Amino acid sequence: MVNLIKTSKANMNSFYHILKSKIFNKNVPLMVNFIITEVCNSSCKYCNIPSIKKRKKEMNTKEIKKMIDNLQKKGLVRIHITGGEPLLRKDIGEIIDHAKKKKVMTFITTNSKLIEEKIEKLKNLDLLFLCLNGKKKNHDVLRGKGNYDLVIKSINLAKKNNINLALNMILTNNNLEDVDHVVDIARQNNIKINFTPVFNNDLARADYKDIKSIRVTDEALKKVFSKLILLKKKEGIVLNSLNYLRFIEKNGLKEYPEKKCVMGKLGFVVNPDGGVVPCYKYVDSKKILTNGVKDGWEKAITNTKVPNCNLCNHNNHIEQNRLLNFSFNSLLNLFENYNIFEKRK
Repeated sequence: MVNLIKTSKANMNSFYHILKSKIFNKNVPLMVNFIITEVCNSSCKYCNIPSIKKRKKEMNTKEIKKMIDNLQKKGLVRIHITGGEPLLRKDIGEIIDHAKKKKVMTFITTNSKLIEEKIEKLKNLDLLFLCLNGKKKNHDVLRGKGNYDLVIKSINLAKKNNINLALNMILTNNNLEDVDHVVDIARQNNIKINFTPVFNNDLARADYKDIKSIRVTDEALKKVFSKLILLKKKEGIVLNSLNYLRFIEKNGLKEYPEKKCVMGKLGFVVNPDGGVVPCYKYVDSKKILTNGVKDGWEKAITNTKVPNCNLCNHNNHIEQNRLLNFSFNSLLNLFENYNIFEKRK
């Protein structure tokens, strides 16, 4: 109940900053996806991280803490730390603890390889995302031999150490038949699953044959999402909102007009060197990048603009966009998922 009250306060704070942004037409870094490093100890089939040109510099601990401090003063409510592999950072525990000290909800997505080694440093997390992409054979094809066993071990370690967690299943054409398996794992462990189809973006192999060979057809995707909608209605194991599920069921991964995009207004992506962009579509852009370390975080956020995109297919922002635009269904889903932040007993 304590965590529920804290989460409720965080959402009231979010509501206040959203209204302030809309009334005064100001950028508010409400939700930030922070790519803390581009270094990774895996080579997943659908990820472009191993082959992209790494930035010359990553922010150090002091610079990251300053970023959190400055963004929190401007309305930061949630930071989702990704990579690369975020647990490769030696200061990851210190960064998590600092974010929590500032009352910022803190999520991390990890490949599970360093969970056992870093488990003590993760205890302040609000949510740990582990990627499970199907049965052992299919999962390991996508993420490397032996990774399935590491994920299962990591689930048990997180539960044992009272860390809130959820699964993320990346849907490809080789694992659609494994949805039931992942659902069973989630049921057995009383955790929820977020479903995300593989799609092109700066961090995926958009220009490589790999992504084309594993991408799901819209026809197959719509069938899977029809099934997920029924599952969502029957039990609360699916983390995605009905709003999102119905959108994919109807549209697949075709580009769609997003008239009320809030990326670059209420949601931002921060690169390892402090570069600020509106969304993942522009992670590798050199044209519209502003830098919080060099320019100051207030200026970097203020200077970031909502993308002038007529069409978008970056489905990882669909949910966030609808939530921050006060979609009733997305807001309802948020409240229904409060229990995900309740500490395990």
